[in-house]
Amino acid sequence: MVHGWNQTTTDYPIQDKVHPDNFLLNGWSLLHQPAVVTNFHHDSDGGVTFVQSVLGKKQWIPAFLRNPNISRTKFIELSLLLTNLLANRTEIEENWYMEVVTLEEGDLL
Repeated sequence: MVHGWNQTTTDYPIQDKVHPDNFLLNGWSLLHQPAVVTNFHHDSDGGVTFVQSVLGKKQWIPAFLRNPNISRTKFIELSLLLTNLLANRTEIEENWYMEVVTLEEGDLL
């Protein structure tokens, strides 16, 4: 995690102080009401990340790079495409593979 943080902040320096809990937190939860949409985001480098639906139904759309052998800088550039799906549709389809996963109560992703 520290290695990834150092690579990212080298290319994209931050101005604000970062609370140490960002490096110590090992678990988190999301609570949403029905019909909430969360835009594409990156949670934790994929390591030890899982989601379990406790109540109701939830749809997730994981995105995978078609070519994972790229630099961290290129990864960030391609990730920014996901902030505007309509304007970047062609580039997204060329660089990303996505699928819709529907979780029912008790399912684990």
